[in-house]
Amino acid sequence: LRIVKMMGRTIFQKPKAVTVCFLGPNGSGKSTLAKQLKEEYQQFFKKFIPKTKIVYFGWKPFLPITKLLSSLFKKINYNIVEKSNIKKRNTVSKAFFRSALFSYFFLEYLARYLWIIFPQRNKKRIILIDRYFYDIYAHYHAAESSSFFWFLLKLFPKPDYTFILEVPVEKLLERKQEMTKEKLQEHQQKYQQLQNIISMYKID
Repeated sequence: LRIVKMMGRTIFQKPKAVTVCFLGPNGSGKSTLAKQLKEEYQQFFKKFIPKTKIVYFGWKPFLPITKLLSSLFKKINYNIVEKSNIKKRNTVSKAFFRSALFSYFFLEYLARYLWIIFPQRNKKRIILIDRYFYDIYAHYHAAESSSFFWFLLKLFPKPDYTFILEVPVEKLLERKQEMTKEKLQEHQQKYQQLQNIISMYKID
């Protein structure tokens, strides 16, 4: 209810859309919360109901070249996340590759943002965003020590509100059994670190 009131106050004050982003490890309930908020908002404001839109903004190939590469990687069973996270001796070429990879992710997400979210911002509505560009920080080890990636984080368009969902690892394991406990703990720690970089509210 607190989140609904926060959005409600903002939508009355702003002439344009309010963007609300939800972050957290897989299984933390981002999609479920977005759907519940949409329903609760409509009940809370019975007469004045601006349009509410839910946008999935996790990794999904958008640019033609990205779709082509993703299809190719899938055929040869190449996992770019796992390959990028393999610990190797730092070299100039590896640092360059990581910066190029983060730059490409930035452009990919930015293209989706400009195509899907940006056109909605001039309309009086609430946009609930499930996941965001910030998730890259949790999934790629090199992002933590990359000052260039921190720059990209600050450069990417910011939602009006960002919420991070913190759920006990045991609960996450029940919902996402395909992931190991160690991996979920690692992601959870990364999202906690992200709070020191990006202004956000915590939901536990």
